[in-house]
Amino acid sequence: MESGHEQTESLRKLPPLGFLLTLSKRYWLSLLLFVGPIAAFVVMGMSKLELEYGSQAVVIFDPRDSALTVVDTQYPEFEHVISNYDAALKDLGFLGRLSERMGYLEGDVSGEEKPWYKVLAVDVIPSDILPESWLLEGEAYRRYSLAMWLATRLEGSSNNFDLQLFLTGTGTSPMEARRLVKASMDLFIEDQLNEYLNKLDFFLDFYQGQLEEERMNLDKLSGVISIYDSEKADVPLRLGRQAKKKLKDQERSKISEIVKKQDEMGRIFESEVDSKLRLESELANLLTKRGPRHPEVVQKKSELDKIRRSGRANRLRGQIDRMLRQLFQLQARMKRAGIPIDSSLQNSGLQGDESLFLASLIQKVKEYQYEKQSIERQLASPDQRHRFRFAVAPSIESRIANKKAILMQGGIGLGLIILTYLLTLWIRDRSNPIAYDSWRVQNLALGHPVLSFSNKVLRYAEPLLSEDLRQLKNQLTDKAEGGASRLTFFQRVRELTSLAQPINKRPILILPIGYRDEGHYLPAAVSSVLGDAGESTLLVDMNPVHPVSDAKDRKNDISDFLAGRCKWGEVKTPRDKMTSFDYARLHPGNLKAIKLNPLRKLFRALNEQYENIVVFGQPAPFFVENQSLAQVADQCFLVVALGSARYEDIRRSLDVIPRKSLQAVVILEA
Repeated sequence: MESGHEQTESLRKLPPLGFLLTLSKRYWLSLLLFVGPIAAFVVMGMSKLELEYGSQAVVIFDPRDSALTVVDTQYPEFEHVISNYDAALKDLGFLGRLSERMGYLEGDVSGEEKPWYKVLAVDVIPSDILPESWLLEGEAYRRYSLAMWLATRLEGSSNNFDLQLFLTGTGTSPMEARRLVKASMDLFIEDQLNEYLNKLDFFLDFYQGQLEEERMNLDKLSGVISIYDSEKADVPLRLGRQAKKKLKDQERSKISEIVKKQDEMGRIFESEVDSKLRLESELANLLTKRGPRHPEVVQKKSELDKIRRSGRANRLRGQIDRMLRQLFQLQARMKRAGIPIDSSLQNSGLQGDESLFLASLIQKVKEYQYEKQSIERQLASPDQRHRFRFAVAPSIESRIANKKAILMQGGIGLGLIILTYLLTLWIRDRSNPIAYDSWRVQNLALGHPVLSFSNKVLRYAEPLLSEDLRQLKNQLTDKAEGGASRLTFFQRVRELTSLAQPINKRPILILPIGYRDEGHYLPAAVSSVLGDAGESTLLVDMNPVHPVSDAKDRKNDISDFLAGRCKWGEVKTPRDKMTSFDYARLHPGNLKAIKLNPLRKLFRALNEQYENIVVFGQPAPFFVENQSLAQVADQCFLVVALGSARYEDIRRSLDVIPRKSLQAVVILEA
C-alpha cells in the first residue's frame, strides 16, 4: 500500500533503509561543501603514495681467521659489529654517503626544500633554542632531508647466536629496492673492514716496535759474546799459582751472581709476559668495542708500552749484560794464562732464547701483515670477502611491501570521508527545523493513530464533488488493484472520516501544520464524504491565509455573524447539486473574532442546525487562535505537510490539543 494508518503505543519508528540516500539528495550542497574537500584531500594524499617493493639480504660475520680474534672473543666482537650496524642505519653521515652512492642527489630523489615554517622560525626564534637541522640551509638541508628519508627505507636486525646481520630495504621498484640493500650492505662492510684495517695497523706498529727493540737487545748480547771470541788470539799471559786461583774464584763468584740475576729476570719476565698478554687481550677487546681513539684504549696502550719499555726485566737484562761483559773479559785473561774456564753460561743457550723470542715476534708481525693484505684484497674485490659475506644475496621481490600501509591509509581516509559524511548529514538534519521525514513525525505523535497520504496519492487530491462521489463509490466494488488514483485518494479520505466519531455534535477540527496545495482539499473532501452520507454537514473555514474557497458571492463572514451584523443565511454558502455541505468562512483581517466565548456560542447554535461540523483551523503561527479552536472542538486531526511543517509547530500543536481529543495525525508526504 502507498499509505495507511497504524497505532504505535511504545515502539519508536526507525529510519527506512534508503534514509541516507534521501538525506544525501536533500543536503547535497552541504555534502559538497564539507565532504567534498575532505574527499579531495584524501584522494590527493592517496595519489602521492608510491608503491614500494621490498628486498632482503643476510650477511654472516666470520672472524675465525682473524689475527686479532682470541678464543671465545668472536661474540663480543660481533656485539661491537651490531652496535655499529644499528648506529650506521641512523647515522646522517652514513646515510649521506649512501645517498651519494645511490646517485640520489643528482637524480629525481634529491631531497626536499626547507619548509616555510622552518624558514620563518629561524628568522624569529633564537638559534640556540631551535634543533640543529632547522638551521641548515640549501644543499645541506637537502642532504639532511634525503638522509632522513633513507632512514625510513632501511630496517636492520641481527642474530647474535649465528652471527648474522639482516637488512630489509624498500624502493619504488624491485630493482631499486635490491640496489639500495646491496649498496647499504656494501658500504657498511667497507666501513667495518676499514675499521678492522686500522686496528691491524695499530697492532702492527706496536709489534714492529717491539721487534726492533728485541733486535737491539740481541745485538747487544752478540757484542758481549764477541769480546770473548776476540781475546782468543792474544799473547799468552804468565801468572803465578795464587794469581790463577784468584782468577778462578772471581769466575765462580761472577757466574753465581749472573745465575741469580738470570733466575730473577726469568721470574720477572714471566710475570711481565703474563701482564702483557692480559693487556693485549683487553686492548683487542677495547679496540673492537671502542675504537683506536677511545680514552680507555689509549690508557691500555700506554700501560702496555710502559711494561715493554720500562719493565724490571729490561733493567735486569742490562745488569746481566754488564756482568757477562765482565765475566767474558775475565775468562779471556784466564784463557791467556792457561786456566780452564767454566763455559756453562755460553752453553746455556742464552742467545738462543733471545733468538726464539725474536722469531715469535717476527711470526706475529708476519701474521698481521698477511691479515692486512687479506683485508685490503677484500676491500678491493668484494667477491673475495670472507670476514663479511652474503649468506642470502639481496632479493628481487614482486610483491608490494607497503600494501598494508596503503590499505591502512586508504581505510583511514575512507573512514574520515564516511565520518565527515555522516557527521555532516547528522548536524545538517538536526539543525533543520523543517519536517521532511514521516518516521520522525510518527515518533513525535507516539501513541496516536497515523494516517499517511503519499506523494503519489496527493496528485489526485480534489474537493470530491457530488458527481465524483457517486462515480468513486461505484468503483469501490472493483477488486482490481492498481497504482495511485482518484479512487485511492477517496479511500484514504474515507479512512480519515471513519476515525471521526461525532460526540454530542461538537465540531471536528482539522489543524494544518505547514502548507501544501493538495492538503487544502482535505477539509472539503472530508465534508463531502460526511455530507454524502445524508447528514447535514457544515465546513467552517477559519483559515483566512489559505482558504478552502474564495466564496466571493458572500460579503459577510463569520465575524459579521458573531457581531450581529447579519444573519447566518447571509454568511453560509448553501449546498447545491455540486456539493454536499454548507460552507462558511472567515475573511482576512478578522482574526480578532476568534475568541473562546464567542466560538462556544457559535458552535452551540450551529449544533442545533448541523449533524456534522468540520472546522479548518488556521496556520501554525496563529497559535493562540488554534488553541481556542482546540478547546471548543471535540475531535482534532493534525495535518502535517512534510517539507514545510516545522518540528517546533508540531510539538507545540501536540501540546495544545488535548490527548483525548486528538483522533489521528495525518501526514502529507513530500
